Amino acid sequence: MWKPSLTRHKREDCGKKQLYPCPICHVTLRRSRQLKLHLSHVHNWNKPEYIM
Repeated sequence: MWKPSLTRHKREDCGKKQLYPCPICHVTLRRSRQLKLHLSHVHNWNKPEYIM
């Protein structure tokens, strides 16, 4: 069960810089999906043109 998530972590996250900065609070996230969720949940913002 855990192997696919570990494989993805090694491929996408391990040792890499965070790539997606929030335009409002300047938090940086590693995945565009995390940025979308951050903007909608933390800032209640749903402007898709600003999201990669």
